[in-house]
Amino acid sequence: MVAVLRRRDEAWRAWLADRVDALGGTPLHVFDALAERFARADFRGCAFINTMVEAADPASPAHRAAAEHKERVTDYVAELLDGRAELAGPFVMLMDGAIVTALRERTTAPARHARAVAAALLNASQDAESGLS
Repeated sequence: MVAVLRRRDEAWRAWLADRVDALGGTPLHVFDALAERFARADFRGCAFINTMVEAADPASPAHRAAAEHKERVTDYVAELLDGRAELAGPFVMLMDGAIVTALRERTTAPARHARAVAAALLNASQDAESGLS
């Protein structure tokens, strides 16, 4: 199971980086990439979230492998945020929430909603930096 998760981690992160780059390379493009994924007929949620639910013991090797994936995704998002790394955790939380909601609702709308919230976080961060808050 751990080997499968590690291979899937590499493939999923490569897919995300490729799509984000193709879509324009900004942090908000992660949500556009997710919307594309949600629209696919074979979309089944997130293997890593599913693994953490099934292997709920944080000490289990499968749970750790899934958690490591989420840490690597957070690192990637932090790189995209370029100077606003404190927003990486909230962005990944929005990504995870959109994934679960898209699976439940079978629509791409959760990606658009998460993108709007992420844009508001970015705007608030920019306003705080420039002293407008």
